[in-house]
Amino acid sequence: ETIVRQGDPGEDFFLIEQGTIRVYKVDDDAVSREYPPLTQGCYFGELALLDDQPRQATLVASGRVKCARMSKDAFDRLLGPVINIIRREASNYSHIQSLSKA
Repeated sequence: ETIVRQGDPGEDFFLIEQGTIRVYKVDDDAVSREYPPLTQGCYFGELALLDDQPRQATLVASGRVKCARMSKDAFDRLLGPVINIIRREASNYSHIQSLSKA
């Protein structure tokens, strides 16, 4: 089951409670690439909420997955004090992308 699709508007933040989620991204050359999977304890969707961007990747459940979902309003209200930490962690995504292209 597809959880979020690349290019769709971002309206929610997700925390993975159990299971594995596969990550796919179509790059600028229209080539679909698979990135390292996300597992229990990982989160996603924050980039779309932080910068009002469309979803940057497609995430698909690999088997049974359970996620907690948080709306943009709740995300801003509850995580506002740590937004700068989340932004700093988001810089790791470009590092992961450069590794997968090698």
